[in-house]
Order: sequence, then C-alpha cells, then structure tokens
Amino acid sequence: MVTSPGDWVWSSYQAMTGEAQAPSWLATDGLLAQFSTHRNTAIKRYREFVTQGIDQESIWRELKRQIFLGDDSFVSQMQEKLKEKTTMLIFQKHKDERLHKGGGRPCI
Repeated sequence: MVTSPGDWVWSSYQAMTGEAQAPSWLATDGLLAQFSTHRNTAIKRYREFVTQGIDQESIWRELKRQIFLGDDSFVSQMQEKLKEKTTMLIFQKHKDERLHKGGGRPCI
C-alpha cells in the first residue's frame, strides 16, 4: 500500500485537505461540512478522522453477499425498501405485458 493517505494515487485526500487542486466534480465542501462549518477546522478534523482509521480492521471484512454497508438495523430497513420497490416493479411489468397483449386495451 502507501505510507500516507495522500500518497495513494486514486485518493481524494490531497484535494480534501487543500494540498492539491480539487477536480470540479469532487464535492469537497459537502464532505468537509460534516466535520465543521469552518473550513480550516473541518480539514483538521478530516485529517484526524482519516488518521484514526489507519490500521483499523477493514469495513469490508464482515461484508458477505450483501449490497448494503451499515449496521443490522440499516440493512434491514434497506432490504424492506427494496422488497417494496421490487413488488411494485413486478406489478408494473405484468400490467404492461397485459396491456401490450391486448393491443393497448386493458384486460377485462
């Protein structure tokens, strides 16, 4: 790996900390606002946050066959939302198929 977060070529760390020019598509203000409303304080806290994460257990270690990353409660909530959406999509698909088979007329 690398010895410093800013050394990783694909990292936005340098742009977030003002060490490099941020590309126009990178929302630095939005992320830094999570740390403070004052930019210098936000950058300091962001650096501390990143530093605290170094040598910690990977967040990906417990991820198994799931598309959501979060605690059990969050994953359950998202799975329920997905079930609702899937049910709605299946219903719409069948409705569209019936209309298409009937030449655009609703089935009786």
